[in-house]
Formats: sequence, C-alpha cells, structure tokens
Amino acid sequence: MLPLLGYLRRHLPLAALLGAIGGPLAYWGAARGWGAAHFSDPAWHGLLALGAGWALAMPLLAWLARRGLRAESTLHGGVA
Repeated sequence: MLPLLGYLRRHLPLAALLGAIGGPLAYWGAARGWGAAHFSDPAWHGLLALGAGWALAMPLLAWLARRGLRAESTLHGGVA
C-alpha cells in the first residue's frame, strides 16, 4: 500500500478519483460476490455516499503518508 500512497501523495486529485471509483466498487463487489454487505434500494444512494467518503479519505491518507515519509526521512537524515 505504501508504494501506491507514495505515488498518490504527489497526485492528490488522482487519489480522490481512485477513492471515488475504487471504494464503492470494492463494496459492491463484496456485496455481489460474497454477500458481505447489503445495500437498501436504491443501491446507488449507498454507493454514492461511499464514493464521497472514499474521495475524501484517499487524498487524506496520501497526505498523511507524505507527512509520515517526511518525518521518517528526517529521522534518518535523508530527504523525502
């Protein structure tokens, strides 16, 4: 996961796009494939809410990874 976040930390709009698409697709796939989740009708309302949440979460996680990599680099004397 860190290599992906390392790339996305420099491309925050792409992180939001991947979160908005990939997050709901993962939940939808789990619901359809394994019955691990259930969406009330209409299902797109729940998927839209998940997309909005992941669109905010992915750039935040990438930003936190950037801060963590900088802090780790500073501790080891390198530059991030």
